[in-house]
Amino acid sequence: MPPTQAGPRRLVIAIWAFLAILVMSGCSAEDSASGGSTSSPQVQVDSVAGAWARVQATEYGGCPKGSCKDYLSNLVQQLESLNEVMAATDSEKFAKPIEIMQEIPDSPINDIDSERESILDIRAQLKSWFSRHSEEAAGLSN
Repeated sequence: MPPTQAGPRRLVIAIWAFLAILVMSGCSAEDSASGGSTSSPQVQVDSVAGAWARVQATEYGGCPKGSCKDYLSNLVQQLESLNEVMAATDSEKFAKPIEIMQEIPDSPINDIDSERESILDIRAQLKSWFSRHSEEAAGLSN
């Protein structure tokens, strides 16, 4: 990538990471105004943009030498969450990414490390699709 394009790309990545942190925090302005949330501690993702941001946030987590079990398990969980949100939102609009995610290994995966390449390939294919459909990734489409 030419040096002139590296800056904007990093900015987009930083924005997605920031959005992922916001989504994962589970706190909203309404929660702080009411003194806290009475809902379960599990984060509810109700938008494709939020779920995609959580998948994107996994890209920079990586895993230590040896087993990547925790990292890959989290990634699979985020992909499954994204799949559910897209299917509930508009399964026709998201037909291709839903099709891509049919390749997610079934849970529980006994030897998830052996599925590493296929799991990472799914994320790469989704990244490519969302880069061509940026309005869906940003939650701007109707």
